[in-house]
Amino acid sequence: MGISETNHGIVVAATDLSAAATLATEQAARLARDLGAGLCLLHVADTPGEAAGASTRLQEQARQVGEKFGVPTRAETRAGEPAAGIIHFLSECPARLVVVGEHAQGWLREAFIGGTALQVLHRARIPVLLARTPLPPALRHVLVAADFSDNALRAVAVAGELFPSAALTILHAYSLAAIDRMRLDGESEEKMAAFRKQREQTVEESMVAFRKALDPSPAREIDWRAESGHPVTVILEETQRNPPDILVLGKHRGSALEERLLGSVTQNLLYRAGASILLVP
Repeated sequence: MGISETNHGIVVAATDLSAAATLATEQAARLARDLGAGLCLLHVADTPGEAAGASTRLQEQARQVGEKFGVPTRAETRAGEPAAGIIHFLSECPARLVVVGEHAQGWLREAFIGGTALQVLHRARIPVLLARTPLPPALRHVLVAADFSDNALRAVAVAGELFPSAALTILHAYSLAAIDRMRLDGESEEKMAAFRKQREQTVEESMVAFRKALDPSPAREIDWRAESGHPVTVILEETQRNPPDILVLGKHRGSALEERLLGSVTQNLLYRAGASILLVP
């Protein structure tokens, strides 16, 4: 069956043909197989000459990975600036997901956007999986960070769609920083305890509303949890206690400048979490 004959879209693996990109390519192939989707290996070279030179190699890699994972696979080479070329290609095809790797570009250590992988994470309008660690034979545990926004609703829905066999944990982090300010202002323990109780009740009510808003709700049991603390700290500690196969984050659709700020929760987790991350726009 050709890739154009599939009815479940395409998973795109963006590759620079380096050995380090193999992880992303194989994860894309596995997910395409699990979803019944086609697979496209995409390589964007700087010049037409480089693209032509890479075509044969990419075609052979597509043949091998297609046979290994049993998925209809094609290869596409384009010329131009890599991130822009990837984003343009995604706008031309029925891509459900794009998978990128983290490797020798050193983008993770840069203060602002730099490197193809990070630019794709910020600019893509479909879910992007940053492949960092090998996946187990069957996905077991997916952690979704939820702030009860529309972005979080999309993130949960996409996680349920892309990883139907994995157990889902929905984790919400909420702040009790006001108690520290109350303590500095000399408020009584009774008032601080009352504030804590009210805050916890508000979070519980928000979680109930969030659960009702999931339409349709993923057809599986979900572990719903809420913990106090800064979101980055809470999520990082959870990934260390119970490492997920994939961490799912909803990307807020702010301005380009807002998305580049290192102070955002998403940006901090991209830099600091060790798990593979699915970023959902």
